[in-house]
Amino acid sequence: MLTRRHIRIKVLQSLYGFSQGEENDLSLYLKELDKSLNRIYELYLFELRIFVEILRMAEERIEKNRKKFRPTEFDLNPNLKFVNNRVLKALAQNAPLQRKFEDHKVHWGDHMEILQKIFVEFRESEIFERYMESGESSLKEDKQVLKIFYAEFITKNETLHQLYEDMSMHWADDLDAAQMFVVKTIKSLQEVNGFVYSKLSIPEGREVKTLNDLPGGYDLNAAKLTVDLYKDDDDASFGKLLLRYTVNEAADNEKLISGKTKNWDTDRIASIDILLMKMALSELVHFDQIPVKVTLNEYIDLSKEYSTPKSGQFINGILDKLVLQLKDENRIVKVGRGLM
Repeated sequence: MLTRRHIRIKVLQSLYGFSQGEENDLSLYLKELDKSLNRIYELYLFELRIFVEILRMAEERIEKNRKKFRPTEFDLNPNLKFVNNRVLKALAQNAPLQRKFEDHKVHWGDHMEILQKIFVEFRESEIFERYMESGESSLKEDKQVLKIFYAEFITKNETLHQLYEDMSMHWADDLDAAQMFVVKTIKSLQEVNGFVYSKLSIPEGREVKTLNDLPGGYDLNAAKLTVDLYKDDDDASFGKLLLRYTVNEAADNEKLISGKTKNWDTDRIASIDILLMKMALSELVHFDQIPVKVTLNEYIDLSKEYSTPKSGQFINGILDKLVLQLKDENRIVKVGRGLM
């Protein structure tokens, strides 16, 4: 699931586009925000499809070797441990996942040579050799080798990173979220009576001891294996609401900021800093279950990443003053989790 931080980054990008563009139709930017957030999920699917393609390559290699004019004993009776990896089989056979690939047009066809190179490097590694010769057979080991494969051969692959940037200008910012989704997907897989399922599909608090404890039967091909884009409805609506509030209240929030920056040359204040403070003010006022400290820390951190080295200190000072003012005016009122 996306964190609020990822959503805030997407809202910031949308606001920057809104402030720089000639088009001032908020509805268009809300649609673009939604599309941008869903593109993170698409990137996640591209990363997941790598596992499916690697399995297919391994299977094709075995078949090709078996059909040699003079196959060796090993060609005829190969070690099938990798092609029987429980995680790979679960992903490759999962019908809902295959439908997601098709719905989002997730295909590696034009760039398969990148995956071929990755597969060869992995196959020739000590990691692969130790796995194939361990003598063990467990879901735990299957998950572990794929987590190592993913960490060493996928997440650090600069060729893949460059390809993603070419495919979408914002995917460089999205990659950490998509990779987090992949790791969570692998970690979530469990086994009962030889059947692999995702604990993400199990209602909270339910204990799975037999196949009968699984919801909707135990059809591997129909089980949900992927993570959701959002944790809940609140997160799903958070980005759109924040964007809408920030745009609609831009003028009022700018006046608030100007009142606390009278000793500053406004032309020298970074435009990103202004946007971040406007976002923070709208979030402080309208999202009563987000603690003040959480909001302040989030925007200070974002300023360090997306603005100047001194922006964090500057934004912290201005927002601290504005929080006191808005609390005195009873415009910041927190409830529930927001009181923490």
